[in-house]
Amino acid sequence: MKSILSLPGFLINRKYLLQGIVIDVIVISVFVLIPTISHIINYPMYLFDPMKIILLLAFLSTKNENVFFLIITIPISSWIISGHPIFPKFILIILENLTVFTLYLIFYRQFNINKLVLFNLAIIIGKLVYYSLKTVYIKFGILQGEIFSTNIKFQLASVILLNLIITLYYFSHKKFNNRISQNY
Repeated sequence: MKSILSLPGFLINRKYLLQGIVIDVIVISVFVLIPTISHIINYPMYLFDPMKIILLLAFLSTKNENVFFLIITIPISSWIISGHPIFPKFILIILENLTVFTLYLIFYRQFNINKLVLFNLAIIIGKLVYYSLKTVYIKFGILQGEIFSTNIKFQLASVILLNLIITLYYFSHKKFNNRISQNY
């Protein structure tokens, strides 16, 4: 049965509406607090790509539409509340994550190969999109700084953590394949 609420790009099925709202509030709250926590502990947590980790957890626990809602709302909410990430950069982050999760779903449906390979391929293409656009932003003066400002060690650590999350989820939930195909 369809819900009377039909928010574009959001949860349409009533069964998942409350779960999605609760998860969204928690996810957005945690992400908005990351700059504050980074200042308190004097360590830049953003280096580990916490948004992608949070989005992956949401992807594994809610409807796919909700993940796309979060991809757009997390950076905007964080920018409005904390000023991080800065305006041009949050556009890059949104585009990178839209690329990663859209491609993963497309690859999942098109290719019958290992899920980790598919997800890593989507991450690589997402990074190519991010750094290509960042280069354009820097060239036209929209963004200041270096093209590769995050050390490759942190990016690899993030990818390893994302792979660990997927692996643990896959082995603890045998219905992994069904969940993705039903939500696509």
